Amino acid sequence: MTGEADLRLADARAREAAQTVFDRPLVLTAGAGTGKTSALVARIVAWCTGPGWERAAAAVEAPEVAARVLRRVVAITFTEAAAAEMAERVGQALAGLEAGRIPEGVLEAVLPADPATRSARARALLESLDQLVVRTIHAWCRRLLAAYPLEARVHPAFEIDADESVRADVVREALERSLREEWADGSDAVFADLARAGIGPDVLERVLHEALTAGLPTEALDEDPFNDERVAEFRAGLGTAVDAFEAVDRGRMAQAKKVKRGVAVQQALDATRQALGALDSASGLAACAAALREAWSGGQLDTLRDWSRGTLRKGETAIVGGDAGAYAGVADPLRARLKLAVELDPARFRAIRRALAPLVRRVRSELRTRGVESYDGLLENTARLLEQPGPRARIRAGLDQLLVDEFQDTDRTQCRILRSLALDGDPESRPGLFLVGDPKQSIYGWRSADLAAYEDFVSRVLDAGGESCHLALNFRSVPAILDEVERVMRPAMRYAPGMQPEFASLVPTVDPVDPEARDGRPAVEYWVSWDRRDPAAEPGPLRAAEAAEAEARALASDLSRLRDEGTSLGGVGLLFRGRSDFDVYLAALRAADITYSVEGDRGFYRRREIIEASALVRAVIDPHDSLSLLTWLRSASVGVPDAALLPLWREQLPSLCADLPDARMPSVVAQALERVPSDVPGLERIRGWDRSLVDALDALGALRESFASDTPDVFVEKLRARTAIEATESARFLGAYRLANLDRFFRELIARLEAGDRDPQAVLRGLRTSLRIGQEEEEGRSLAPEGEAVRVLTIHRAKGLDFEHVYLLQAHRETGSRGAKGPFGGECDGRWEYRLDGAPTLGFAQVLERVQRVAEAEQVRTLYVALTRAKRRLVVAASWPAAGAEPKPGSFLSQLAGRSEGVPALEAFVADRLQAGSSGAVQAGAYWRVPALDPAAPPPAAAP
Repeated sequence: MTGEADLRLADARAREAAQTVFDRPLVLTAGAGTGKTSALVARIVAWCTGPGWERAAAAVEAPEVAARVLRRVVAITFTEAAAAEMAERVGQALAGLEAGRIPEGVLEAVLPADPATRSARARALLESLDQLVVRTIHAWCRRLLAAYPLEARVHPAFEIDADESVRADVVREALERSLREEWADGSDAVFADLARAGIGPDVLERVLHEALTAGLPTEALDEDPFNDERVAEFRAGLGTAVDAFEAVDRGRMAQAKKVKRGVAVQQALDATRQALGALDSASGLAACAAALREAWSGGQLDTLRDWSRGTLRKGETAIVGGDAGAYAGVADPLRARLKLAVELDPARFRAIRRALAPLVRRVRSELRTRGVESYDGLLENTARLLEQPGPRARIRAGLDQLLVDEFQDTDRTQCRILRSLALDGDPESRPGLFLVGDPKQSIYGWRSADLAAYEDFVSRVLDAGGESCHLALNFRSVPAILDEVERVMRPAMRYAPGMQPEFASLVPTVDPVDPEARDGRPAVEYWVSWDRRDPAAEPGPLRAAEAAEAEARALASDLSRLRDEGTSLGGVGLLFRGRSDFDVYLAALRAADITYSVEGDRGFYRRREIIEASALVRAVIDPHDSLSLLTWLRSASVGVPDAALLPLWREQLPSLCADLPDARMPSVVAQALERVPSDVPGLERIRGWDRSLVDALDALGALRESFASDTPDVFVEKLRARTAIEATESARFLGAYRLANLDRFFRELIARLEAGDRDPQAVLRGLRTSLRIGQEEEEGRSLAPEGEAVRVLTIHRAKGLDFEHVYLLQAHRETGSRGAKGPFGGECDGRWEYRLDGAPTLGFAQVLERVQRVAEAEQVRTLYVALTRAKRRLVVAASWPAAGAEPKPGSFLSQLAGRSEGVPALEAFVADRLQAGSSGAVQAGAYWRVPALDPAAPPPAAAP
């Protein structure tokens, strides 16, 4: 472990190198809170006022020097917001320099010695600041492709399909065209074969989107992944996994008659060996997969999962003794291969692949013809462009310095781009390269960020004569928080090549918080959400829903206390791993009258009132959308009971609703009412639904007429008034927030209508896309003074931010999958492994294994990001496991349990605190406290 003095010295050298080393590549590893943006800004200022200015002055006359300096500097950032911040801070630094002040972080020694010269150069640079190129990687690549369309082989007027709406249209058109062609000649009944296999156009449309998003090469679709050679590899791999497991087990589990799970697993293993023994060619693969599905259909895979996690039952533990770890090591790879094997369906896979291959070609050809590019396409086309000597030389000729922020979030294609520009070829023609990043904060593997590519590129930089240096001085967090980060992360973040960086210490520069300023509490608190409702019972962990409720109540109470003490809640960040339980916590905040802001909330379009309002709009615009009609009729505003739906549909209600208004509707509804069973429980409480339905259908007809003739604002106003949706929602639980959401929805609807020039299909497409992809929108909320709202966001959203108070909630929750069905596929050992509608190729287990390893490594780094957001106070809340139980491997507790100072024996700790009448104690620099769970207790009192 490097001493603090050495870290301070290395930090000073790194900051100096950032402002003086311009003739060779430089990689700056910037730990959390060490001021990486300041380092980037300082480098730009040092170059532009020093060596860059001198170089430009030798090439052009005085009035053009500043513009030439700036336009030959390119800074690449991760987001548009980061680009705007960097440009703004460069401007602020130059303005300070013009006024005679040395900008923060800039070394005076790197600036011109004469103050008048500094000021004059800064003034000239400010006047030409618009020439500075600060872009996201995609925006910069777009600029290059637009300058070299012929060399890049792209449409001269190409456009970016940002929301994939154009691709969705092309996919739908390609499917419809293919269907029409097959129906016309019947020569190649691809779709008929799919239909017989139960695969409809909707499945093929979804798979086509997945293949295009993943970048599946058309060449991969031309290959049959189930040939004899691949089958032999599969057989050998699964057989090896079985051998490894049985070498550890040695028949012990099956010998114990009381260990029924062990017997069942052994029987399944015997059947597996038999199935593999009969598998001698690709023709027998389907039968082998069927036999394996039958053999492992009794829950044995769940048993292997338990054993892989070290979760053994009492009898199993007695048998294996100290070999539990060895069982875990062999059960996990065996389960992974078996899980793939039971999903094999060669016939289904081939049927989909046969239909998919020509569709992928057709869609890609049409997109290219239209000049439509995806974000991934931008990068790939730019990489190919820069691999051509001519364009690369011309682009290099316009570059002096290339700076890249958040380099840890790059992927292999982006590294190809940077390598072509700044590492390959003649050293004299390369621009200066400056990379800033922190592999400990690489948490975007699901967006293709590749830590192995990062490490490989850094190695290439060093081989090219470059230098790597580190920033360690932290300007964000108080020492107590950094001490806790060290205790938690050093044992958790162990180096693994291409997968996990080594932990590096952070040196505090912020003064400690006065413990007396907050009731004597230190800067770090752990909240243990355990059941305390029965004083006579042993305290213990809660079920997931109760734990969320306990944390939410404790959180609202603590925030109320801060507010009462005069603390600004605008400096509070509530961090979650995912959005699934936001509502539990938001409800507690509302009850305590605490204003909040939900950032990047994909749940907006999934809220019930928005789903129902969207269904209403779609039913108005598209008279034949029976699904939207059904959603609207079942809504709280109409209230048709489910028991009435079948009678209404038998009366042909959907077809009649396609042509409204219809004078027959009252009699149709009356006839359906007579057919509704009278013994349905609760039906008597919603008498009058038939009259509400007739009125709703009458309103639907009137709104269709309004949509055809009125302006957007008039139409939306009539829709709101005629349906009374807002009146209904305001009477429901949390009505004020429902109204705020609906108000936002209707304002967005007017904007859609005006932007779409009243094109019904454009409006429908926009609504369906928003609902399908969960478009990011902030939840509607009550107005509050600027900066007084608690910020609610995921850890990924919080990256790059910091807060006075951070509450990391639900640390006991396991990682959720980013996509219920997992990855589509990826390249492994030079070939693509993927799955089509759940049917995988034989090597798909490699994709899953890689995804799992990345997820496990990122879980550690995500915790690091969360802990290092706090400036003054850090609260970690969790329902800790019971005595002797291990934390769930996919939870933050699995890292927290390994704190260097040791986690207290919580069951004993909690019992001691309760008996002593106290709720917490200081242990190893952290304060442990036990929030109460009392469902009968009233919510925290609102502030007056």
